[in-house]
Amino acid sequence: MGIPVKLEAFEGPLDLLLHLIEKNKIDIYDIPIVEITEQYMEYIRQMQEENLNIMSEFMVMAATLLDIKCKMLLPKEITEEGEEKDPREELVQQLLEYKMYKYMSYELRDRMADASRCVYRAESMPKEVLEYRPPVDIQELIGKDKTQNTFFHIFNHLHLLGKQLILTSDKAPVDLQGMEERLITRLKWGLTAELDRPDLDLRKKILKNKISHDGVVIPDDVFNFIASNVTENVRDVEGIVASLLAYSTAFNRMIDLPLTKQVVSRVVKLEKKQVSVESIQDVVCKYYNLELAAIQTNSRKREIVQARQVTMYLAKKYTDSSFSHIGKIVGKRDHATVLHACKTVRDQIETNKSFRSSVEEIEALLKA
Repeated sequence: MGIPVKLEAFEGPLDLLLHLIEKNKIDIYDIPIVEITEQYMEYIRQMQEENLNIMSEFMVMAATLLDIKCKMLLPKEITEEGEEKDPREELVQQLLEYKMYKYMSYELRDRMADASRCVYRAESMPKEVLEYRPPVDIQELIGKDKTQNTFFHIFNHLHLLGKQLILTSDKAPVDLQGMEERLITRLKWGLTAELDRPDLDLRKKILKNKISHDGVVIPDDVFNFIASNVTENVRDVEGIVASLLAYSTAFNRMIDLPLTKQVVSRVVKLEKKQVSVESIQDVVCKYYNLELAAIQTNSRKREIVQARQVTMYLAKKYTDSSFSHIGKIVGKRDHATVLHACKTVRDQIETNKSFRSSVEEIEALLKA
């Protein structure tokens, strides 16, 4: 009873030969033709292929190997150049070419496998972005004679075709130094318009339009803070709104004034608000809904006394004023009165949660 043997499938006779060479670790340029021929013929005898076309390819290679084997036994042929001709030379070239194409097929196969894991999506760039062309900054041409000459001819050509050009500069055409006179003359042909910085009302309209377009809802204090502090560049407004939305989404956080200040401070330089005893009086009176003159009196009403003491406490905390100076401004009190007020407020902050919250709210208003 014979033992069944599973043979490897090869794509052709060259594939089989290459397998035998690599299996025996043979130098492809110095093939031991006798040994390889015997192994090749052994494989052919074990094949059970019924396809005559496939078998014929293997048989042709078998005949080629036998032919080479016979030539190796004969005296060496001498070429016209006087060199010995190796019967294996043509076979070696075929094997080298086949090996190259085989490895190339492996590379293509791997790339195809990698490509199946790649996902591409259709271009989704908005039409207005695709069609946008940045305006020409005419100042970039100053001092560049050849560029100015080229631009002069381009200008004339476009003008003759009835095209419109939009040029920008931080100076009027007559003030451009280093520009050819003939080019300045053509710049004067068009409409010259000065663009001022947007005022507060315009900034609010721009901001309102931006948040409406992006579907962002922000509190009024945040809206007013952005409009009041971002004054230089409209693009800064767009960047701040986008950053607020990103922070809010990424950290699951409400868009509030502290977050807005943090974002805005990275884009524009915020002026630090100066706090004085007088400004503290104003904020405290507005918070408690009192007239400024009320805390200047000697009234002993509870809400007035509390507002007066909070004013003194915050004045000492947020200014460098002495007790005497604070007392002089807040109803002409002496330093002992101010000292007592500060101690009273500190004690209430530690023991009264509601009072502590009120003081914190007033402090937030001072920092706004």
